[in-house]
Amino acid sequence: MTIKYKNVVMEKVQEKGSITDKTLVKSLTKDGYQISDDVFNKTLLDMDIMGLIYVNSIKYTHRAR
Repeated sequence: MTIKYKNVVMEKVQEKGSITDKTLVKSLTKDGYQISDDVFNKTLLDMDIMGLIYVNSIKYTHRAR
């Protein structure tokens, strides 16, 4: 995990509060950060292990109509 991505992700999470991974990727891309899925997922996992953020899977039981 690079410090650069950790800091950027941390800023976005603090700014938005609770945020989904798709929204976070869109926000990072909008700000000009190109991050691969592998690096992104590893960054989130590492930050979760360190206790900086809490990562949880969302299960959709109802589809939007």
